Amino acid sequence: MNSYPKYNPDTKKYEIYTLEELVTMSSGWTEGMPKYGTYVLMNDIDMKGYNDFIPIGHKRERAFVGTFDGNHHCIKNLKIDSDQKYVALFKYLGNKEGGYACVRNLRMENCDIKGSRNVACIAGVNYGRIENCFVSGKVRCDSMVGSHGVGGISGKNKAYGFIKNCIVNADIEGSYDVGGISGIQEEGGVVVGCLVVGTLKANDGNGMVGGIVGSSNAGNCIRKCLVAVNSISGKRYVGKIIGQFNDESCDNIRDNMVWEGIQILGNEGGVIEVKSMSVYSVKDYIKRRYGKEWDITSLIDLPMRMDLPIITSVPVSRISSKGELVIKARVLPHNDNYKVNVYYWSSFNKFIRIADMKKVNGEYKCVIKGLSRSKRVYYYIRVEGDPEITWPYYKEEPVCVNVGDYGIQKRPSQITLTMGNDINNVGVNWITHSTIEDTVLWHKKKGSSDWVETLGVSHEMKKSELKSHKVRMENLEPDTVYQYKVGDKYGHDSGLLEFKTVPKNEFSFLFIADPQAVSRKDYVTFRKCMESATKNFTPDFIVNAGDITQNGYKATEWKACFDMLSEYFNRFLTISIPGNHENKGDPYFSQYVNRFFMPKTKLAIPSRGTIGEFKCGIAHIVTVNTEIMRETGVREKQISWMKNIFKKSDCKWKILVLHRGMYMVNHSSKKIRKYFEGVLEEVGVNLVLNGHDHIYTRATNNGITYITGGTCGNKFYEYINEENLNIDVWRDDKGCQTYSIVKVNEGAINIDVYSKKDEDDWDNWILIDKVEIK
Repeated sequence: MNSYPKYNPDTKKYEIYTLEELVTMSSGWTEGMPKYGTYVLMNDIDMKGYNDFIPIGHKRERAFVGTFDGNHHCIKNLKIDSDQKYVALFKYLGNKEGGYACVRNLRMENCDIKGSRNVACIAGVNYGRIENCFVSGKVRCDSMVGSHGVGGISGKNKAYGFIKNCIVNADIEGSYDVGGISGIQEEGGVVVGCLVVGTLKANDGNGMVGGIVGSSNAGNCIRKCLVAVNSISGKRYVGKIIGQFNDESCDNIRDNMVWEGIQILGNEGGVIEVKSMSVYSVKDYIKRRYGKEWDITSLIDLPMRMDLPIITSVPVSRISSKGELVIKARVLPHNDNYKVNVYYWSSFNKFIRIADMKKVNGEYKCVIKGLSRSKRVYYYIRVEGDPEITWPYYKEEPVCVNVGDYGIQKRPSQITLTMGNDINNVGVNWITHSTIEDTVLWHKKKGSSDWVETLGVSHEMKKSELKSHKVRMENLEPDTVYQYKVGDKYGHDSGLLEFKTVPKNEFSFLFIADPQAVSRKDYVTFRKCMESATKNFTPDFIVNAGDITQNGYKATEWKACFDMLSEYFNRFLTISIPGNHENKGDPYFSQYVNRFFMPKTKLAIPSRGTIGEFKCGIAHIVTVNTEIMRETGVREKQISWMKNIFKKSDCKWKILVLHRGMYMVNHSSKKIRKYFEGVLEEVGVNLVLNGHDHIYTRATNNGITYITGGTCGNKFYEYINEENLNIDVWRDDKGCQTYSIVKVNEGAINIDVYSKKDEDDWDNWILIDKVEIK
């Protein structure tokens, strides 16, 4: 029998006295225990020995949207050992619709919490307000690929999420996105006046570990926080405040402080201005700032000493106007006996030179002269002695300095070929530095000497030194090899490239979904999938169902993608649609639109550059942007536009491509099914392809085949069919990526679906599904 918190009619609050009453809150909301109620902790509760706790608000649609007041009482020894995501006291605190939620005045001591993704003490994902809370203990995610988002207070701090005056004294460890307060700060989120002590560790090669936030993905604000941890360790993107924040739209990161003796065991990411404090200043500040609210002496073990010399410096990105490379550093603790050197070399001459750093007014400095132009120089700083102390921590990844104009990206990169609305035209897109003008595309039939020259249309990309260029090649012949190159009239071009147009009748394409990566290392998986798929099969084009990046607004992630896969994007025609991750921090999909030249549409909606129709002889393919479907007017316009295209089409086959699908098992697909209810049958759609759910599934309904493509990236979901959908085939083996080969002819659409046989074996792929649509 459930023991519900007791409602007090005088205070209109629900009072929690016992372990049983607290545990009952995770069982589901009822009239006597509403999700929007105000709950007050009336006693300290010791959970030692209770190992089956289920996070409160454990479904997205049943998120906690009330107030939980700890009343300065303590929940002790909370232990959760789960392989699920969003693991904490509260799984979902608030929701993305802005429903109010609050946790305040709560103490949580000796937590031991483990989950697969977005793991913390208080909230797995936070859309609400968390203030005046203290947590201690251990927080970690397991070691599986894709496990990330680990923080002391929240795993992910989302839009509307507000964390204020909280203290974390914990050892926090995860694969990546590891932060003292929140693993990830995303599409908003505020952290103010918080204190972090303990240790932080990221085990994955991507790193992304920070004293306050591991990865800030278009976050809003981090202010007046103090980080006094003993160590922050990770391979790269290690930061005293934020680990990874390249291309960050958040510029409200200020008035933060750090203990000067933090051991940074890894290569630091971007530079954030902070005030460094001695241990004595830290102790005094903590006593004054937090002493009235908390018994600081008994709750916190403050760092006391530095075991080894610590180098702090700011990476130099370019030489000075005088042609000099000026490098500065501080070494702690202060000692006049240190011998500090700079080791440097150029990209053309690998011979390592050593420059002595002189100490002046407590700071080490050296000036390197005589650097030739038009090349790169690499360096690291070393405190001579045993053990070896260097900055960056991993000297194998030294600081890279652009000398002269070498760093300006004059030559085209990130070249994409996007199918036009019929097989006779192709959209071409490429990226250069913003200084490049007068761009041109040249193309011709292979073997011909007659070049066609077309001027490009250029767009400067906001908050960036990049420019996007677009050209449409028209009047092309089907099933023909063309050669092309893009560039400008000043001699910077891509070099000769080639592609083949789509045949008029029978054709084939490769269907993939959700690479969703953040770095070159992550995109290796996507590349290996493409290598396997095209080893014995040459597609006429590629369909990508979205989530190409993890954070769509980050130019660095797009660059990492093209660094690893440019030869596929500039050689094969693609239909690459945007997903929810292209929308992250980028409400109008500007990064996506500046990289893929979708066919023009007459539909007057925001982001119309994200949809398109593609008439491929015997088949008509239409893409719809499901990320803007929640806007009623936009949704109806898209569906009406799609209906008109399919109704007027004289093609034998009709294929719809989406990001969010109608038969997904790890994400609710009720709304998407409702939007399209009866429409696809009315217009005669044969096949629906989608991504979003990182698990392969196939369903059939009313003669229409629905395929969710799984993933060609590193993030996997489980088969959790809570809506009891009629799923014909599924596969959710972790570590086993998926792709599909689709062949279309007059008589049938044939689909062969392949997946890796074993997680660590890239050479063996097995046929997991075979579909024929007649």
